Amino acid sequence: MPLLPLPGILEARDDDRVVKARLEVPGMIVELCDYPPLRSEDRITCESETILSLGLSPLLPVSAGRYSSGSHSHFARLGALILRPAGLPFEFRHAGGEFTSVRCRFAQTDNLKQPGESWSDAELEACLHIDDPRVEYAMIRLAEECERPDANSVALATSLGQLILADLARYFQAVRTRAASRKGGLPASQLRRISDHIANSASPPSIADLAASCGLSGSHLMRAFRQSTGKSVAKYAEHIRMSKAKTLLSETDLPIGEIATRLGFSTAAAFSHSFRRVTGHTPRNYRNSIG
Repeated sequence: MPLLPLPGILEARDDDRVVKARLEVPGMIVELCDYPPLRSEDRITCESETILSLGLSPLLPVSAGRYSSGSHSHFARLGALILRPAGLPFEFRHAGGEFTSVRCRFAQTDNLKQPGESWSDAELEACLHIDDPRVEYAMIRLAEECERPDANSVALATSLGQLILADLARYFQAVRTRAASRKGGLPASQLRRISDHIANSASPPSIADLAASCGLSGSHLMRAFRQSTGKSVAKYAEHIRMSKAKTLLSETDLPIGEIATRLGFSTAAAFSHSFRRVTGHTPRNYRNSIG
C-alpha cells in the first residue's frame, strides 16, 4: 500500500483532527492544535481573521517568514509567538516536522489597527517574533483553559483575550516609537554579532567584551543598542538566556539544576527566580505546561 504524502501546514490546519480542544468566547476562538508530521514547504497564505499563535513545542526547523505587503523582501526567523494580521499576504517556509501550538482567532482587533490603517514595515517585522512575556504567559494560560475547561473558563478566557489585545497595542506602540527614533542606532550586522556573542556565551558577556566585538566604546554601544531595540543590553541578554532556558526545558529532560549550571546561574534557586520573574512560570511549571 503506497504511503500517503505528508500534508502541508495549511492542509493540516483545516483538518478537524488537528484541533484537540477549542474554547469559543465573545470576539475570540482559542484552539489547541497538535499538527502531524508536515512536509517542508514554501507557501503564501492570507488570513481572513487576525491570528495570534504560540508554539508549545520546538519550532519547525528553518522556520522563516515575511509579509509580501512590506517593502523589505528578506525572510526573518519566526519566533514562538507570531501575529498574522487579517488580509495581509504572508509567505512562510520551514523544513517540516510536527509541532503543537495554541492559537487565538480574533474577530476584531481595532485597538491594533483601525479599518484602512496600514501596517508599517517595522510592525510587520515585529509580528514575526512577538517579544512580550506577558502575552506569552496569557497564551499559555489560554492553552490550559482550553485543555481543561471548567465553569469559569469562558469568563477567564474573555478577560485574557482583552488583556492580550491591550498588551499587543502597547507592544506595537513601542515598535513604532523605536522605528521613529532609530536614527543613530546599530546596523543589522552589528546587532547580529552582539546577539550571536550573547547566545554563544555560557554567561552574559560584559559590555566591554560586546563593545570590543563591534569596535565601539561601551557608552556608544549601550546608547545605540537601546535606540535599535528599545532594550538595554542587560535586558536583551536576559531575554536570550531565558529563550535558551525554554528550549532546554521543552526539548530535553535535563534536571533544572543542570540547566541552571549550563546557563551560568550559581544555583537552581537563582535560575528559578529569574525565570519566573521573566515568564510568570517556574521552570517546573513551564515544562509541565508544554509537556
